[in-house]
Amino acid sequence: MKVRIRNIIFNTKEFANNSRYNSVTFEPKEKVNLMNHFLITYSTAGSVRALLSDLESAKRFDKSKPKYIGINESHIYADKEKVVFDMELVTELKPIELDLNDAIGFFSLYYDYLVKSEISKELKHDEFIVTTQLFSQIEDAIGQNTASSVGWAKRQLKVVLNVFLENKSLVIEDINIRLTNIEEYKKWKKERDKLNHFNSEELIKEIELSNSRNQKW
Repeated sequence: MKVRIRNIIFNTKEFANNSRYNSVTFEPKEKVNLMNHFLITYSTAGSVRALLSDLESAKRFDKSKPKYIGINESHIYADKEKVVFDMELVTELKPIELDLNDAIGFFSLYYDYLVKSEISKELKHDEFIVTTQLFSQIEDAIGQNTASSVGWAKRQLKVVLNVFLENKSLVIEDINIRLTNIEEYKKWKKERDKLNHFNSEELIKEIELSNSRNQKW
């Protein structure tokens, strides 16, 4: 029986040795423990991005022959209608079944949370430090051209543009570039066609409107 999860809140605990533990709470509460085991398996933005790609491709699979996604003792069976998350062998917790779109929505939220969390570790008072990997992931998401992937890409570009609205510099660490304003950013991204999928000025207007209303992007 499919479960509809709601009131999703992600959390991260940091320990003295700089390790981090990600967890989630949601309703129905009796299903939380199993999903937290999956968050341990998929603990980085890269691994969750790969999982989202697999879930998107599951739309081509029929119920009679679902797509299998497995890492270690975590097992996921996905078809065009549903996704089953199963770690019963090691956790003794019953599998959870979600609608495919609900599963994609859940891990899209988790992915956004991880990206912001990972970036924030490198955040200084006047700088926002990223690498070209972030922009490559944005380009890949735009290239997938699904509602969820393009929506995610748009939100990440808003994170980048908001850096300049906060009068901070964007540092692209692996290529040693510092961009201090929106005009410098627009000039830099000219050579990356997919980043021009969205109009920066329109995104800035949306950010400013959302910020004035204290709304999420």
